[in-house]
Amino acid sequence: MPYCMYLRKSRKDSENPSFTDEEILSRHQQLLEETAERQGLRVTAIYREIVSGDSIAGRPVMQRLLREVSAGQWDGVLVVEIERLARGDTEDQGAVAKAFQYSGTKIVTPLKTYDPGDEFDEEYFEFGLYMSRRELKTINRRLVRGRQASAKQGKYVGSVAPFGYEKAPLTGQKGFTLIPSPDAAVVQLIFRLFLSSAKMGTGDTATQLNQMGYRTRQGHYWSGSTVCKVLTNPVYMGKIKMGYRPKIKTYEDGVQKVLRPVRKFGEYTLIDGLHEPLVSEEVWQKAADKLHASTLSRTVSSRTPQNPFSGLLKCAVCGYGMKRQQNSRGGIVYCTTPNCSCKASDVTEVEALLMQALREIVDSFEEEYPQLETLADEAAAHRKKLEHTRQEISRLEKQLGNLFDLLEQGIYDRETFVSRRQRLEEQLDDLRQGEQATQEELTAAEQNQRRMAEMIPRIQEVIDGYGLLQSVVEKNLMLKSILSRIDYDKTERNVPPRLHLTLRFDG
Repeated sequence: MPYCMYLRKSRKDSENPSFTDEEILSRHQQLLEETAERQGLRVTAIYREIVSGDSIAGRPVMQRLLREVSAGQWDGVLVVEIERLARGDTEDQGAVAKAFQYSGTKIVTPLKTYDPGDEFDEEYFEFGLYMSRRELKTINRRLVRGRQASAKQGKYVGSVAPFGYEKAPLTGQKGFTLIPSPDAAVVQLIFRLFLSSAKMGTGDTATQLNQMGYRTRQGHYWSGSTVCKVLTNPVYMGKIKMGYRPKIKTYEDGVQKVLRPVRKFGEYTLIDGLHEPLVSEEVWQKAADKLHASTLSRTVSSRTPQNPFSGLLKCAVCGYGMKRQQNSRGGIVYCTTPNCSCKASDVTEVEALLMQALREIVDSFEEEYPQLETLADEAAAHRKKLEHTRQEISRLEKQLGNLFDLLEQGIYDRETFVSRRQRLEEQLDDLRQGEQATQEELTAAEQNQRRMAEMIPRIQEVIDGYGLLQSVVEKNLMLKSILSRIDYDKTERNVPPRLHLTLRFDG
């Protein structure tokens, strides 16, 4: 069987900022190609992963590689060093070790080849994973201490500068600070507009900014929420935040999850920054007090979620999220983008059209794939064809290897050897192309089978249960269980909107 190559950028590579991610992986690929050529290994696939996650759960390419290794698809995997495979916790390291040991897959590095069937190599491999985990913890502690020390000195430790600022390296020392950008005047204008009148809210401020032609850094229209983010950021009065979004690890159903909750003002530490403030502390505090008073004045009912399409419904014209507004007919959904040609509709009308669209999806699935048994038979046929193709590839590879023996024994002259080798390699190329095509067909068949087996019952459950729910929150959660997006298209009045649904197959 062939070998594959796994390339992953690590934190150690980031210490040299003169190289991009692609340049780093290209250098690693060249090193491993030289290793494969030196050892006579045939590499047929290269897996590249840019992310540098602590856990395998955050590395999709690694997850795919482990599935293939567990299935015995590879003779070996080439990596720059074994630490690239797993630096996570003991559970991740155990998963990696078992995948390679049980399948007998070798790990090839430029310095050493690890054979899981060899007792000493197995111990050395496990020890290497353990040491890489310790190194990762040391690096993380050093990074956290460095960020905390920089923040305490008033340096800016964020990756992206806030609106109205640019990051700039400090002179004569490590670290960064902030310098005002051309957008600094817009930040100051936001504070002036918001404090200009007791009746001026964040939405009113956003409206005036849009009418004056101002846009956010990404070129989007201002909204009440984006204005609020500016008004509540203490960086504009010259402060640096510490402990604003702490990392909290939790376990749910045996799966580790990392949460980054946002702490409220007063729950995190403020430090005098080295950067120039855009507004005085007095002005910033006045804006904060006004926002706080506005929040307290709202009734409990006004804070109750009212939009069943929250986080799902997007305007097909401008791409922005749509909001709900109460009226005598039970509410409407509308696009908040100024001058957008999108027209509003009643919530009840959109709900009815949504249920109709879901029924059409179920019908189309059942028409296209009438029986799960048919899909299962189709997938089984692809698997059998794939197995036969791989057996043929293995047979031809052995036959190709025998050619060299026949040449050395003098049974074949060089001309015969070259001719037969060329014919075998052409046959191998055809088989490998067929293998890839069959694999794609198998993947498609399995995906269709999964859609029928999983999606139709889930969609039908929503169709049957949505109208029975009274809670808007429950309706929203039910829709999000099967949908990731709803595009709303309506540019003429008195006509129903067109809905395009994006299904959520990951459950």
